[in-house]
Amino acid sequence: MANECPKIYEQIFDANNKTKKIANFNFVNNLQDESEINILKKLANYPRSIEMAVANFEPHRLAFYLQELSSEFHALWNKGSENPQLKFILKNDETTTFARIYLILAVKKIISQCLEIFNIKALEEMR
Repeated sequence: MANECPKIYEQIFDANNKTKKIANFNFVNNLQDESEINILKKLANYPRSIEMAVANFEPHRLAFYLQELSSEFHALWNKGSENPQLKFILKNDETTTFARIYLILAVKKIISQCLEIFNIKALEEMR
């Protein structure tokens, strides 16, 4: 048991260092594929979509927005099957991997917020 403690501290230290790297990371600059850029643009349009839905009393605009965002994300996910460089996790490229994980988290957050507007609780995982 005592021999395991240094390993645990080492893992905690390593995790802390990675967390600090992530906190100081500008992920947008590391997304290069056209599909990634399109998703970023779609995410940037979220406030405007809400504004338009509210101003025009058209909540269906948010449902359409969610469908479009989900479709674009799904297409990007599938591109990873065709091109290994477009997989979300790249073993030899930590920077791109972090950027893509941030993209996933941003999409997750927007989908959750939008579903919450419709009083729908987002699932943590699909089974």
